[in-house]
Amino acid sequence: MALCDRLLDEISKSREVERRAYDLWMGEYDRTKAGIDKRLDETETTINLLTVEINSLTKRINMLQ
Repeated sequence: MALCDRLLDEISKSREVERRAYDLWMGEYDRTKAGIDKRLDETETTINLLTVEINSLTKRINMLQ
């Protein structure tokens, strides 16, 4: 019986280690994804601003021709 109790304790400890590792991994994933999503939003905003500027410059060029 003592052996079974020790094995159950070890299994419980192992599960706790795995849970903590998973939580750390998920935290890292969430931080990385948030950073990528932020960068994506910034990039899309920059592209939109540049598109507006290009369109404006194109209109000015066409008016001068």
